[in-house]
Amino acid sequence: MSDARRAGIFRDMLLTTTALVAALSGGGGEAGAANGLTGLQVQAGSATLSTPSATQSVIRQTTSKAILNWTAFGVPTGSSVQFVQPGAGSIALNRVTGGSVSQILGSLTANGQVWLVNPSGVFFGSGAQVDVAGLMATTSDIRNADFLAGNYQFGIAGNPNASVVNQGRIRAASGGSVVLAGARVDNQGLIEAQLGTVVLGGAKTFAVDFQGDKLLSFQVTSAVDQRPTDANGSPANALVTNEGTVSASGGTVLITARAAKNIIDNVINSSGIVEATSVK
Repeated sequence: MSDARRAGIFRDMLLTTTALVAALSGGGGEAGAANGLTGLQVQAGSATLSTPSATQSVIRQTTSKAILNWTAFGVPTGSSVQFVQPGAGSIALNRVTGGSVSQILGSLTANGQVWLVNPSGVFFGSGAQVDVAGLMATTSDIRNADFLAGNYQFGIAGNPNASVVNQGRIRAASGGSVVLAGARVDNQGLIEAQLGTVVLGGAKTFAVDFQGDKLLSFQVTSAVDQRPTDANGSPANALVTNEGTVSASGGTVLITARAAKNIIDNVINSSGIVEATSVK
């Protein structure tokens, strides 16, 4: 056998082996997997996911509303997820079905509203930078038909021990809203919504309503009926805790919680800073 023939056989074997190793190691995985996004299924509306680089994910939404189911939704440290939407009033409902907590540790940006539903919990780490027209992060779920009809009843309870925790910086656009809602909500970071609304809501289920002029109302529809646990697995001291800063200059801050009888002594513990025209 000639040297050229031997070299050709060796090259083919090397390419085959390299392809096999890449497949076994996930080298042929779906877009966004390295960035913490996996298992995208578009349930309603139109949206696509692309990855311009190993640390960047871009979700392009072309309808005013979209329902995106994910097996996992997270943003690792040093990574970014950007939503490109038709406008500030557009809503991307992201539902996580895989059972893992959504860890937002990097950059999350959007020119519209990002709603993140994860019955296992949502955690914004100390390095998280969220800059969106509006944000909702909750452990309660909503029926697809209700969402599409504008009936924002989050009537499906999540894990009673799941929580929504913010240690980072969350900023909504002027007049926008930030809603963190679940059986346990803890703000240790900074939340900003100039001329807008910030809600920290401790609830098993709830409803929100956009009343025009960028006003938002929030209603607890069922009380927490099981005492949640904190990050250490101990019984939580409150359903809603604010140890950070909530700033809604010219707007409204609502800190509310409701528990069933004899579940917990203090439903709200606010030792942080609250800045707003109206505080409820």
